[in-house]
Amino acid sequence: MADRRNGEDPALVRQDQALSSYLEDLLSAIPEGDEEASGREEAPEPEPAPHPPRPVLDTPARPVTHLPTVAPPEPAEPAVKPAPAEAPPAETPEEPPPAEVPAVDTPSVAARRAPAPEPEPEGPHDPIPEWARPDFQALIFYVGGLRLAVPLVKLNSVVPYPRKVAPTPGKPDWFRGLFHYRGRNVKVVDTATLVLDRHRNRLSDEDLSPRKLLVVGDSEWALACRDVGEVMRLKPDQVQWRTSRGQRRWLAGTVREHLCALMDTDAFAELLEEHRT
Repeated sequence: MADRRNGEDPALVRQDQALSSYLEDLLSAIPEGDEEASGREEAPEPEPAPHPPRPVLDTPARPVTHLPTVAPPEPAEPAVKPAPAEAPPAETPEEPPPAEVPAVDTPSVAARRAPAPEPEPEGPHDPIPEWARPDFQALIFYVGGLRLAVPLVKLNSVVPYPRKVAPTPGKPDWFRGLFHYRGRNVKVVDTATLVLDRHRNRLSDEDLSPRKLLVVGDSEWALACRDVGEVMRLKPDQVQWRTSRGQRRWLAGTVREHLCALMDTDAFAELLEEHRT
């Protein structure tokens, strides 16, 4: 939009500033990763309490005046007594051997009281989708003055905006209607209404006039856009992925190198299904 500013049109300058501010809002919606502190101060270990001193008795010990005399013990005479004759053991009737009882494995008390093992916690959510590895291609397209990008693996085709789109009564404002494409009716979405939100009112009719349709997914939805740009190849580390989705679930991340927002078409389709009626 730099060429428009050469005309010194205040309205166009305000539009560019509004879109730039909106893009900055998108870029700042993704928080940077906070680095962990390199070291933590350890709490000083408590010193052991000193042992209390033993009390000192004030009463002095009594002195020993005399020792008692003890007579030596007289030697005892060994008494030898004849051992009594042992009586023969009485015969006891033989008892039959006890019947064998089959062993039954019973869980021990500790095993019965042991709690069930807890499930292992899931690892942190990986925001990078599988289609982005090891790299991926994305098509830049323009909605108003905002640069967006859609992954080519999620893009079905790009077609000119049809002359006739059949309106459907009772639908939201962003639902433009249906158009016949490859034997089926495709739902046309006013992308500017959903993406630009309140910034849409600051744009001119020419900027909002769609010229292309991006047919995404299983040819069920078509995203209206002003124009399409080049195809870029990206690596996952070039995208600042969103770890949590807030109000703009369709925003997968931002590509700061190209100053564009990467769209998650699957999440966008889910959002459309929730608000289609």
